[in-house]
Amino acid sequence: MKRFSTVLRLTFWLVATFAVVFLSQAQLGNKHLPTTQQTKASTHDIHNVSGDGACGWSAGPSMPSVGTRMAGVFFPGNGKFYAMGGRSSDTGGSEFTHPFEYDPVGNSWTIKSATYPDNQVNNMACAVMNQGGTDYIYCVGGSEVATQTSTGRVFRYDPITDTISTVPANWPSGDQNFVPGGFSVYNNNMYILGGFEINVAMDDNIWQFDPVALQWTHKNAHLPTQLGYIPQATIGNLIYTGGGSTYDGTLLHDSNISLVYDPVADTIGNIASIPRATAETRGLNFCNTMYVMGGGREAPNPSNEVDIYDPVANSWSVGTPFNEARRNFPTATNGIDHIWLAGGYGTDGVTLLDTMEIFNCPVSPCGPTPTPTATATPTATATPTGTPVPRATPTPRPRPTPGPR
Repeated sequence: MKRFSTVLRLTFWLVATFAVVFLSQAQLGNKHLPTTQQTKASTHDIHNVSGDGACGWSAGPSMPSVGTRMAGVFFPGNGKFYAMGGRSSDTGGSEFTHPFEYDPVGNSWTIKSATYPDNQVNNMACAVMNQGGTDYIYCVGGSEVATQTSTGRVFRYDPITDTISTVPANWPSGDQNFVPGGFSVYNNNMYILGGFEINVAMDDNIWQFDPVALQWTHKNAHLPTQLGYIPQATIGNLIYTGGGSTYDGTLLHDSNISLVYDPVADTIGNIASIPRATAETRGLNFCNTMYVMGGGREAPNPSNEVDIYDPVANSWSVGTPFNEARRNFPTATNGIDHIWLAGGYGTDGVTLLDTMEIFNCPVSPCGPTPTPTATATPTATATPTGTPVPRATPTPRPRPTPGPR
């Protein structure tokens, strides 16, 4: 009996010791797992971007030249960033004749061999669309600085073969001396909202371009206020804007007018206003939100502020600013972890820049794709937001010469 009791105590001691060691090792091993694996909560669509995964801006290599009024395009086919058109000064004959290509892998710029069909390459609307199974960069309209005239010409650039060809489908407004307003792509069609009849008036028209049918459609909906140089982005099935230029017959003015356009229903309405007045920049779809990148010309602009619109919450927040304030610069994103920008006018609105900045997220902050809906049902006869209210009373910054387009 005594021997049985001793064996029993020994067995209990061995079992207890084994359990303690096993649990300790399990807890120790678990410490080396990612937090999301330690806890099985339903957070698999949320990406932690703090610490080593934080997003931020850094300097990139300078462009081959100072430049402004270029259109920025990210081309998914090769993962490169393109600065299309533009010019190196505000004097006649300074328009660029070839695309600029930035290679993120080599971290370097190249001036490509393909040649633009003409010199009316300032303020173009450029975006990636597909025709016949091949992606191209389509560029619409544009102006040249010496004569202050525009064109409706459309061309497409193939970055893979480095070739440019003219598309036989002129944008009607471009042939009437308008430069494009905001632009973005929905369902492989480009939508141009507003525009600027050079040194005459802004525009409230909406145009749709189909690169397969080679057809332009003048939409029934109109902007509630005539605007040009509009930051615009397509998110899901809707097109959003934040800011844009008005014109008083002499000077351009920044605004905080913010809109949503439904390209299927062909209706337009208001959204929450961007918290500052801006224009002459781009809106980018980054993680299914619209990033409005700096821009503007009236004090305190040009800006380096990044305003972020959430279409689900219908609200704005302020993102991480880039370093050097600017306007009229090429910028684009791959939509998930990178934004590129370069060139433009500096803080004085006159000095041209060649500096580049890159926004990088080592871990993409994108979550699941939301389903944005407008706060109110858009209508074609939407009431304008009223007189835009900038953050500070703007002091117009007159240019030495009438705004070259």
